[in-house]
Amino acid sequence: LELIREVSLRFPSVGVVMITTDAGPHLFADAMDSGARGLVTLPVSYEELANRVQAAAQWSTGVRRHLSSAGDVFTGPGGTVVTVTGAKGGVGATVTAIQLALAAQASGHTVALVDMDLQTGDIASFLDVQFRRSLVDLALITDISPRVLADAVFSHSTGLALLLAPGEGERGEEVSDRSARQIVSALRSRYEIVVIDCGGQMNGANAAAIEMADTALLVTTPDVVAVRGAKRIVRMWERLQIRKAEETVTLVNRFTRNTEIQPPLIQ
Repeated sequence: LELIREVSLRFPSVGVVMITTDAGPHLFADAMDSGARGLVTLPVSYEELANRVQAAAQWSTGVRRHLSSAGDVFTGPGGTVVTVTGAKGGVGATVTAIQLALAAQASGHTVALVDMDLQTGDIASFLDVQFRRSLVDLALITDISPRVLADAVFSHSTGLALLLAPGEGERGEEVSDRSARQIVSALRSRYEIVVIDCGGQMNGANAAAIEMADTALLVTTPDVVAVRGAKRIVRMWERLQIRKAEETVTLVNRFTRNTEIQPPLIQ
């Protein structure tokens, strides 16, 4: 059921048919709630399976036609997720995330910028935004529909779709790793580029986002404290099987020829 839910969130126009040995009413209801479009019981006959698949295909065609008529909805196979993490506070991770999102928007992509620095997120301040909705509103929902997602997102004048951190930092604990996966999957199904500011503190939510990311940026500055912090984070990600070191992109911010540590020493 969890797999069905994840597929439905990431690919909302795909019809899922579940094959099972148990066709009880409770399983049927749970499967429908998770996003399945049909249920087939083993042993399965060709005719029954064909009918279910055909019905799911017809439903999928209708959904794709409906989504295609709405110009603001991305209906591709799934957007690209980029996470930005700071080796420590003050290295410029938030500014980097904002600039990446703006650059992607300027290139003609649909872009969502997410503040997953749940306790101290500051994207709202950087972009001068006041909005009562946040990630927490989605964390409490088990089925994130496009309408629910749209209600939680702030449309900025730059064209970016903003999903902000909660105004009360303690509420960040309400965003679990499972919630984060659902939120990222929902965003990925709607936007071509999803940029996530993970801040400089690790928790279950941003760890899940980093694990799901197509590209994980680790921002550091060329000083001893920040470089040590970056190396600790990379080793921690490997130990926790969040991300391999070779899959992490390190970005050295505020670099000049006279800086204390040169880039070759950071690798």
